Amino acid sequence: MKALRTLGMMLLAPAIVNVCVAQSKVPVISEYLPIDKLVQGTVMKTQLDESVQPYMTKIDEAFAKLPEDQKKELIGAVKPGYPIAYDKRINLTEDEYKKYLAAWSLKKVVDVTPLVVGVTPGDKKGEWKLSVLAQNGPTPLCGFTYNAEKNEWVTPNGALAFKNDIKHTADNIYGAWTGKEWFLSKETVSKTQESLILGKSEDGKFGYLIYTLQEVNPELNMILANEVVAIRVPLLKDDPLRDKAKAAAKDKPKSKPKR
Repeated sequence: MKALRTLGMMLLAPAIVNVCVAQSKVPVISEYLPIDKLVQGTVMKTQLDESVQPYMTKIDEAFAKLPEDQKKELIGAVKPGYPIAYDKRINLTEDEYKKYLAAWSLKKVVDVTPLVVGVTPGDKKGEWKLSVLAQNGPTPLCGFTYNAEKNEWVTPNGALAFKNDIKHTADNIYGAWTGKEWFLSKETVSKTQESLILGKSEDGKFGYLIYTLQEVNPELNMILANEVVAIRVPLLKDDPLRDKAKAAAKDKPKSKPKR
């Protein structure tokens, strides 16, 4: 059942020189990322409530007993980032399945690692560079370039073309949100699939950046790369992360002055 759960949880982070280049217009990505500035963001993850575990255990046990063809069928029906769809073979009654969904709905998105995120003008007109900095320096996402005229992202692997708009409902691991996806698929000695998704929460408080990279060698049946990075940044004037830090500082006991 590990494979089924993994698919279900999968979607379920030096100095900067700002080169001032005249830009014809603010790019479409400005709806999701801070433009011409840097803000505090975080790597995020979804934390399921403990009450969901008994149901996942029952599903695991039922899945392990199924023949391989039925296992493949169930895995193929999984919608990434959503609870497992009801099926009599997952060993839950209809009442238990309702309770499973209720337990799933108690999920919450939590911050993991602080980052600094932003988009600044590139060297050419219509070009914008992504910056994602961790405490120990630039991350591999630094230097990804967005071409506003072509509506594509360029990474070391090539150009990611716009794929489609995205809309998720409240039962998604990140809650209700909308966005856009850019995608690259190429085959050489290995097979590479790369995706960059920008989105924002339904309440407009957060922008999301979700990056995935998968590279496999079919001949050797070897996974060469399997990366998933999920980041969120505040979009509103009232920064939720800043407010949380202020609240923590306010609750911290003050030291008494020395006499």
